This record gives sequence, structure tokens and C-alpha cells, in this order.
Amino acid sequence: MQTDIRAVICDMDGLLLDSEILFKKTWQEASRSIGYDITDELFLQLVGRSAVDSRKTLSDHFKCEFPYDQFKEAASIIAVRVLNSGPIPLKPGVIELLDWCKAQKLPLAVATSTAGEEAHRRLKEAGLLPYFDAVISGDMVAYGKPGPEIYVRAAGALVVSPFYCLALEDSHAGVQAAHAADMMTYMIPDLMPVTPEMEELADGIFPSLHEVLASLKE
Repeated sequence: MQTDIRAVICDMDGLLLDSEILFKKTWQEASRSIGYDITDELFLQLVGRSAVDSRKTLSDHFKCEFPYDQFKEAASIIAVRVLNSGPIPLKPGVIELLDWCKAQKLPLAVATSTAGEEAHRRLKEAGLLPYFDAVISGDMVAYGKPGPEIYVRAAGALVVSPFYCLALEDSHAGVQAAHAADMMTYMIPDLMPVTPEMEELADGIFPSLHEVLASLKE
């Protein structure tokens, strides 16, 4: 296992921000408002995926040209209502981990399927944006997770070989992407269960970022 870690690259939703459960409720309400039903099982197929992949997955599932733009507009309106009480809560251990990385002078990047403007907004509102040297978003790559491009670009932005980067992910698509990029990969599950494939691909599986930090300190 790679132990010479020279940079850390984090997913955002479900890893830094406790947002996946909020988006599940938002997406399900939005889908029902336009006559569709995104079930829990279907939502899990969308976690960590780009807008392009999500559009295709929904169209394939419903066997029609899913009205993705109308759906996203409805979801945005609902999200404003859901999130008007303040920034999205942080996942446990986020600040401690990021502070430690900074103290160790480890460059930090975000690799998220979320579009750039929205990703920057969420990170800024949560007070996390100053920690990161680069934010690579889903609209900056041709092929999103589970393809490796987003992680390769994040490593390039930090000027560190992917082999020396640690990727932190909560989703199956994210773990697949980071592994394909030849990075040391830790999974910190959120809504998605740990499967035999994840056990094979991930270099470590941890219940929270507290345990990730403890492992890094060893």
C-alpha cells in the first residue's frame, strides 16, 4: 500500500458536507412534482455521478427522454427552501482533518461531480473554501466519475503525481474513479453501502473522517 502521501483530494457531497440526505429528499420531491418517482434505490444510482450521467440514467430508467432540465429547475427551487436555514452541515471530523493536512503542508483539492459555481458556493458557505488549493468540478471534465479524469486533473492542479495522492470518497463511482486514477483511496460510506467491489478497490474503509485522521497520524 502506498504510504508516501503528498496530497489529499476530497469528494464534496457526502464526504465534506452532510448533503446527500438533503439532496435525496429534494430530488424525490422534485421528481414527484413533475410526475416521476425517484426511489431510494434509483437515487443511489445517481450519487457521485455527473449531470450527463444522471440524465442518461434517469432516461434509461423511465424509458423516455427524462425532462432533466425541468427536474433540476424544480429541485433548485425546493433546495432554496430546504437550505434557507444556513449552510449545509459538515460531516464529522472535517475541520480536524483539514487542519491537520494544512499543518503537515499537504496540498488539498476537491474533486466533485457538482458544477463549479455551485461547488464553490457550497464550500464558501460552509467555510471550507480557503482550505483548498484547487476545486475540480464536474463541468471541467469530459467524462465524470467513475472515470478517472476528474482525479487526474485534481492531481495535476496540485502538481503531484496521482500515485502520491490520497483520495477520500463516499460513493461507489468516486471510489472507482480514484482507484482508476492510481490513487490511494479511502472510502468513508455515507448513504451507499460497502460492497465486495468497494472492499476490493478501496485501500481503507472508515466509519468517519475521525478514523481517517487517526490512521494518517499513525
